[in-house]
Amino acid sequence: GLIIPLSWVRAPPALPFKSMDCDVVQSCSITSTTLYSYQGAQFYKMPMNTQASLTSCRILLNICHMQKYLFFVVVSFACLYLGACNNGRFFSNAPYGLPNMGGPSGAERATKIANEPTGDFFYGRRYYIKKTRFWGYLRKPRENANKARLVMFNERKKTSPDRFSEVGPAGQRFGFDQNYEYKIYGSYSGQIVYEVNSNQFLPEFILTGYELTNKDPGWLFSPSDHFNPDSITLRP
Repeated sequence: GLIIPLSWVRAPPALPFKSMDCDVVQSCSITSTTLYSYQGAQFYKMPMNTQASLTSCRILLNICHMQKYLFFVVVSFACLYLGACNNGRFFSNAPYGLPNMGGPSGAERATKIANEPTGDFFYGRRYYIKKTRFWGYLRKPRENANKARLVMFNERKKTSPDRFSEVGPAGQRFGFDQNYEYKIYGSYSGQIVYEVNSNQFLPEFILTGYELTNKDPGWLFSPSDHFNPDSITLRP
């Protein structure tokens, strides 16, 4: 078993060990004059005149406990990291839930984007999360959705399509057009706006017009996208 040398009691140095048998160091206790170290099935006692011996014993115990669990922590983190990397993105949508947005295959979406009409507008996808005030994602024509930007609308020239009460009837309430796709007209102001409810700093876009193009376009960034109205799960 492991017995703490008496020299540690007289002048406790930094712990000089290189290895230890953690299976035998199990507990420490103290009386006014004696330090007890329980090792295996026996008690070993050492005279003491300082708290340093008890402290040293407890340090050894803590290190033993750390050694027992460190391996499992490292292995668990490695599995998490490798699993995420296997999906192509470290912060993927996989932990949020199963795919629930439908839509075309990845190849079909890529073909559609490559052949879509171009012009002086943006393609916008409404993204409504309860209690938030950002509008959704904008991208340039024929640009991959992974380059889209989450924006805040400045509506001084034109109000957004869902500028209704949050408690209005179906089809006429704020956020009714979740995931609708639009042609969005306007320009970025160059300003950054703080969206307090989601704690994000987002670019401001001055809206001047819009045109609905698709009420059910399906997934936004990946066929594995999962939409949750209570939290942000869709990111490039």
